Amino acid sequence: MTAPPVPGTWEPRPAARPEDGFLSGNGRHGALVLGDPDGERVVVTHHTLVCPNGSEHARPPRLADRVSALQDRLLAGDVTAAEGFTDGRELQWVQPFHPAFQVRLRGGSPAGEARDYRRSVDFTSGVVEAECAGWRSRVFVSRADDVIAQYVTGDTTVSPSTSTSTTGSRTPQPGSASARAWCAPPRAPCSPSAPGTRRATARTPA
Repeated sequence: MTAPPVPGTWEPRPAARPEDGFLSGNGRHGALVLGDPDGERVVVTHHTLVCPNGSEHARPPRLADRVSALQDRLLAGDVTAAEGFTDGRELQWVQPFHPAFQVRLRGGSPAGEARDYRRSVDFTSGVVEAECAGWRSRVFVSRADDVIAQYVTGDTTVSPSTSTSTTGSRTPQPGSASARAWCAPPRAPCSPSAPGTRRATARTPA
């Protein structure tokens, strides 16, 4: 008997833009992984770092007493029932995340020359993995320890770099939790545990 497929998805090439990256998170911290063997990028977000868009004080609609009626209509075959399941307000988008910082690991095999490349995310564990011949990266956001961990192995030396940006977003107040989240660099960004191996972890100070 063959094992059931792992819930998730995969791509045969690195993400060309952040919108195509794979996500992992724990409800507080998030990691957007692009999976490029020649310039791996992990963009870190925090749940308090958002771009204000007018929805800061929006509250969810009170519709609990109408759920049963909606279910009855749907079960009866009314495929349009959910379209009017609102409290009458206009469509309002949630506040989009603004990245805190990114960790970039340079080295490995150029993406255009990578052989047997595969980039995947496991929906059950939240592990984002990218690999090709001679290179592998795994990223995971721990709920128990509230850290973002990355484990990279490869045939060449990998050097880390971090960058931050606050363009077009709310500026956190000095000393606030948001300010600490914004400015926090990766803790121990590159501490080799074996030849060809690099580990990176990032944590927002409490």
